[in-house]
Amino acid sequence: MSTQNKHYIFDASLQLKDSNAITASAAGQVAGSDEILDIGTGRVDAVAIVDISALDITTGDETYGVEIQGSSSATFASDVVVYAEKVFGDSSVSHDSVDTVPGRYEIPFTNNQEGVLRRYLRTFTRIAGTTPSITHTVHVAPSPGA
Repeated sequence: MSTQNKHYIFDASLQLKDSNAITASAAGQVAGSDEILDIGTGRVDAVAIVDISALDITTGDETYGVEIQGSSSATFASDVVVYAEKVFGDSSVSHDSVDTVPGRYEIPFTNNQEGVLRRYLRTFTRIAGTTPSITHTVHVAPSPGA
């Protein structure tokens, strides 16, 4: 199978999660602090780039849902919506017919939901299973042509 990855320019100010292993559901962090981006009040069409370097699927029941969330609250205390999600893990519990392998994944999203534009953005990883562990990064890049 050939690789057809697009090359996105990495902008550290758009990083939502740095590389560290997580074993429980958590919001994305950069340098040990929750990372929330203020993307402004206009419409944003973008791609979340998820780079997975390691994940545990040995038991067969581990799942990792990487969500791109928006909110009108700068602290995500209320009005939280999921713009997009990709579920990774063993094929018996993910939405795919093949097991997830380390690599790059793209999750397209927009902050326009039901005609409402929310200005704050974060990633959240929902983890379940017997021995879950995932090491990944998440950053945002403008959609091609946007």
